[in-house]
Amino acid sequence: LVLTGKGGGRSRLDSPRPDRRPPSGDRPSVSMSWPGIWRQCMCMGVRESKQVDPGSEMRTQANPTLARAIPCISASEQEKVDELLSSLEPHEQHQLLHEEPADIHHPLFLARLLHGHGSVPAAVTACKEMLAYRKEYDGLISRARKRIPVDIEAFDRHFTFCADTAPFEHVGLCLEAGARDGMPTSVIALSTFSVDGWNTWPDENMIEYFVSVLEQYSVILHNV
Repeated sequence: LVLTGKGGGRSRLDSPRPDRRPPSGDRPSVSMSWPGIWRQCMCMGVRESKQVDPGSEMRTQANPTLARAIPCISASEQEKVDELLSSLEPHEQHQLLHEEPADIHHPLFLARLLHGHGSVPAAVTACKEMLAYRKEYDGLISRARKRIPVDIEAFDRHFTFCADTAPFEHVGLCLEAGARDGMPTSVIALSTFSVDGWNTWPDENMIEYFVSVLEQYSVILHNV
């Protein structure tokens, strides 16, 4: 997928594109917090088993507001989640725990963030960038959330914004029909990809599409 690949190659998302349109004094420039959106992608690109680690000893948290022990992550992972949360500034903690949806502040989501970035310091940096991105685009994110069914378990482009303008077909596969590990997935077939369409895709439409896709991915992973 365009946003979830972890290869080293540069993409449209991490490098500026040449201006494709004639200069216009009345057309505002469009930019986006790609580091923040990329952090959320990396978080959601790491699959976690939902089975209990038989060697883990689940414990009661001294501060249940900062972290809640759940059976699908180990005690050591929960400790790292605690450390991640305590490393955030107070206003960042408040945003994450009280302003963001349940799937974003869930311990499993934060454990995925830790796995995706390899260490607590790196995950803290990623979490801060993700929160900044979500704050900047809170209006768009809120609109996208209203279109997503609360019980969704497979990607459906009809719940995204600007899908009819996308220069490719993006289809979702449900549980047991997607990845080899049984997880749902979504696919962009290269045979449907239009290079010309990609290069002329309006920035505003591209942003609305990918932000709404990411929100749907997050809800799906939370549900399955």
